[in-house]
Amino acid sequence: MKRAFVFMLIIILLFKATINTYANSTFSYYDLWNKNKDDISLKKSGTEIVFLNNKYKLINYNFCYSFVLPKTYIIDNSRGNIYVRLFNNEARIDFYFDFLKKNNLNNYIEDTTKHINNILIKENKKINNYNVHFIAYSRSRLFSSDLNYYFLYFINHNDKLIVAQLKSNYKNIIKHKKILEEIIKTINFNEKIIRDEIDMDINNIHNDIEFKGTDFSLVISKDNRIFGTYHSYSRDIEKLEAKLENKLGAQMFYKNINQVYDKYTGELINKNKVPVVTFHFQTPSQEKESYVEKLIKGEFDDSLSTWVEEIKKLKGLVFIRIGNEMNCEWTKWSYKYTYNDPDLYKMAFIYIVNFFRANDCNNVYFVWNPNNLSEPNYSWNHAELYYPGDDYVDIVGLTAYNFGDTQYSKFQYFDELYNDLYKENILYHPKKPMIIGEFASVNKGGDQALFIKDMFQKLKTKYKNIKLIIWFSQNDGEYEFDILNSPESIKALKEGLMQDFIINSPFQR
Repeated sequence: MKRAFVFMLIIILLFKATINTYANSTFSYYDLWNKNKDDISLKKSGTEIVFLNNKYKLINYNFCYSFVLPKTYIIDNSRGNIYVRLFNNEARIDFYFDFLKKNNLNNYIEDTTKHINNILIKENKKINNYNVHFIAYSRSRLFSSDLNYYFLYFINHNDKLIVAQLKSNYKNIIKHKKILEEIIKTINFNEKIIRDEIDMDINNIHNDIEFKGTDFSLVISKDNRIFGTYHSYSRDIEKLEAKLENKLGAQMFYKNINQVYDKYTGELINKNKVPVVTFHFQTPSQEKESYVEKLIKGEFDDSLSTWVEEIKKLKGLVFIRIGNEMNCEWTKWSYKYTYNDPDLYKMAFIYIVNFFRANDCNNVYFVWNPNNLSEPNYSWNHAELYYPGDDYVDIVGLTAYNFGDTQYSKFQYFDELYNDLYKENILYHPKKPMIIGEFASVNKGGDQALFIKDMFQKLKTKYKNIKLIIWFSQNDGEYEFDILNSPESIKALKEGLMQDFIINSPFQR
């Protein structure tokens, strides 16, 4: 008995030795920011760097401000309509801009900081005649070279607000604080606004999917789409398919980051469906440390290892959607749980991608999927701030729901939901194919069946870069999204799935 126990222990240790982990690796913020700076985008930055009076000055024409640039930082103005970033090996300084509504500065600051526990300093000061609200805070260090100290500056001029966030470590934060306050002294809020948008036919931009699994491959051209669903009870897809008298080509389901591999993944591949596995960082309320932080520290390597080892055995391929809707405060991996620091979400995303790649799990493709509406809708919470980078994202996911007629919304058809969202993401990520990671429509205030008919027509003719669509077929409180409850919607879906551009059996040998 003792010998058998020792033998089993050796087997377990040998298995763990075959898995490469990252818990003790040094993560480089500098490399992350440098790669983000060079990510491919067709969106114009709306900024300019000029040399004037023996100094370099950055002018942001999107928001009519400028400031003098110090020599000690690399400049990222590639997404100047969202943020301007200065960084080096020691620190990052991000500048965000928002127009204030009447008398809401205090509300803005409250919305931005109310969830932060470890506030070290909170004060008001005058810098160059600007009213500046200053807040300093910190968090626990996650690895040896972590930058875990933050200074926030709210610089107010009439209805204009610049938020500057400085991030560094204990050793260097004061040095960079002095430089940042010198920058603030040079801010000019009275530059002219110039809007210079790109005028192009985005219908010509599309990226075919040509992904390889172990034995099966997945090819989706600009003329084809895959339709799938999510159900709270996964096997309800069989009930839906029976009513449709047809197959669905994909299915999405959720797993928390601490959960082990779900064999349903392989079942879907065996049924010729694309598994879209959504990893969440759902942290229990009693936990003091978020699951994002725990992941970065390597505390979920054992559960990740089960996914790596089992997916490698599959004949097909898997989409993994990591922490969707990270730009919304209702998720446990939003700004509220990551210290207003989108780098932490990006690190978690990159950690997972690197974990799979380092262990030669090459039949996995990774999806980044924000919500169409950031909550709160401030510049420092824009979805693009959470983009991990072109090197780590295989697919860009879109999500916009039609909640129908409520006190907050009206019934919207497909174009109303996706036209602007699609265009924006095409310009920001022109080299990435897209999926709709989850969405749905209600009946209230409109017609769900007509929504579905219109959706298929628009997908066929207009949205060439959207390759796969997941309908969230589950009621959510007052919102009746479940297609199984509507014979009219089932009929509309049945007709749509019979069109020749829909792929019902996606995997090919």
